Amino acid sequence: MSSLVGDTAVVVDGMHALVERTGADELMLYTSTYALEGRLTSLELIANAWT
Repeated sequence: MSSLVGDTAVVVDGMHALVERTGADELMLYTSTYALEGRLTSLELIANAWT
């Protein structure tokens, strides 16, 4: 898996699967959303669902 694309639930489920498969203790996130507000919203949604 080289990327996760989808709504919050799809991305967070993929992140959990990646951590389980690899044992990673940290992940790096990138969003290609142009507007700063959109990037922040995207990352906040993922952060809230992850915790």
